[in-house]
Amino acid sequence: MATKNSTLLNKRVYQGEDGNVSKEGFSYTLASAQIGDVINGLKFPAGTKATGVEYINAALGTNVTLDVKLGSTTLVSGLPCAAAGKGYIPVADVLTTDNALFSLVVGGGAATGAVTFRLVYESLGNL
Repeated sequence: MATKNSTLLNKRVYQGEDGNVSKEGFSYTLASAQIGDVINGLKFPAGTKATGVEYINAALGTNVTLDVKLGSTTLVSGLPCAAAGKGYIPVADVLTTDNALFSLVVGGGAATGAVTFRLVYESLGNL
């Protein structure tokens, strides 16, 4: 299992007025990523409430799935990515309490191709 970081990993995310809905995302091109490989996209500070995930993916390979995580919480489990796709998935509210990584975990098979993932969130401020 390998861990890879997006070029945006340390980019600051927008933390505007309390309660505003925002989106921050990252793109990454997978090159023969293996089952269990982790792609770290962005860090979200304490007081971020995740409400949804937007995604666009190329056809990544036979049986490929992605788990979408925020910190230790899985927002989306087993998103099928063998065929190209895009969509929006609402998630149960998840509130960060520290710098939480928005990340992907490869499952189902070796993955090759481009993905874009955006977290839809509200800034609730410091807790």
